[in-house]
Amino acid sequence: MKKNVIKQSVIAATVTLGLSAISVSTVYAEKVVSLIDLNTATVNTTTNRTTTSLSVRRLKKTMSDGIEHEFWVFCKSCAIANLTLPGPTLTMKAGTSTDVLMNMMMAPQEGTATTFTTGADIGRADRSEPSTFDNPYIGHTIHLHGLDMESEFDGVPETYQEDFGGPTKSSVKLRNGFTYQINSDPANLRVDPRFVGSHMYHCHVHTVKHLEMGMYGAFVVKSKINANRISNTLYPNNNNVLQEVLFDDEWIMMISTVDPEYHKPEAKDDLPVFAKYNPKYFLVNGEEGDVGTTIKPELTKNITLQPGETRNLVIRLMGIHSSNATFSILSANNTKVPFTVYNKDGFALITPKTVTSVELSPGQTKDVMISLSAAGTYFPQVMFGDLRNNVAYNETFLNSTVLKSIVKTQLVVTAN
Repeated sequence: MKKNVIKQSVIAATVTLGLSAISVSTVYAEKVVSLIDLNTATVNTTTNRTTTSLSVRRLKKTMSDGIEHEFWVFCKSCAIANLTLPGPTLTMKAGTSTDVLMNMMMAPQEGTATTFTTGADIGRADRSEPSTFDNPYIGHTIHLHGLDMESEFDGVPETYQEDFGGPTKSSVKLRNGFTYQINSDPANLRVDPRFVGSHMYHCHVHTVKHLEMGMYGAFVVKSKINANRISNTLYPNNNNVLQEVLFDDEWIMMISTVDPEYHKPEAKDDLPVFAKYNPKYFLVNGEEGDVGTTIKPELTKNITLQPGETRNLVIRLMGIHSSNATFSILSANNTKVPFTVYNKDGFALITPKTVTSVELSPGQTKDVMISLSAAGTYFPQVMFGDLRNNVAYNETFLNSTVLKSIVKTQLVVTAN
């Protein structure tokens, strides 16, 4: 397991941005989220496949209004100091095989269940009490959002029934610790080169509740030919010659919202609260924005240019929010900066589109790229819009007129 965002070093051409040099003396450090390369995980000697185990833990987070809320987050190294919202970023190469184990030991859940306390099944649920496990809200799964998985490994209890469960039960086995085989059949690869790009993973048990609680993370499929490729599609250059488009740096932006009502302990099962949604907090990579011109270090990306160098940055937009969202990049003088969209929902566009803003609906991902050739400061931002009318939510920070629903980040480019 590594930390920080991947940095590559191959140069390609796209929209080139150059701003007048701005003196930047502060060194920022973006939020650190664990990066797990599934292809380099420990090999299971029985299956001869790499296997990664994920668990779930409680994370207490104090929001901008001083109120603490509980989240449930995925983790591999689950010490309190290692817990993050969102969970670890998972990566794998297209056309390879790997396994991900959902470890339910100590996982917070909506309901309670009798568990074995001794023997090989310690910590696993006792399935001899069907009344307990008829509750479809107990347990957790891992759903690879946007990937073409067999129903057994798709993490959706409603579409996978165990033989002993029958049609009246939502799979107990799937919700109580399960090994998800990605590309289970090497002769029939599901995650093939078409999927190179950004995806997500999340729990699919009582989805409306568990997503809100923080059970999600980024899932990025890389090209087996060249991990620097933004997609597996070749595009014509200025001379109409087909070539791969490569990136040098990447920045994952996971976009989410929080309705505090969903986080209350009594919010479970089929309560009417789940029929309404009124977000109060608006997050990028688990962080709220800030008042005025202040931008948190966790929402800042740094790139250093060598003399004469141009670096391509891919920003991976991942929408796990329950609202509308609009992404744009502002310059230091508050004008919109163009960027190019290459992938939508993990699939390459036939023709990349250069735009100054892009919409991101719930469940969508988009990969956009800019080329950086001069020192300067840019401000990528997300405006969260009401699903009813796409107008920015009017939640403000305490004693301020600044909208919480416009989260501004910062890209600082320095030149040596």
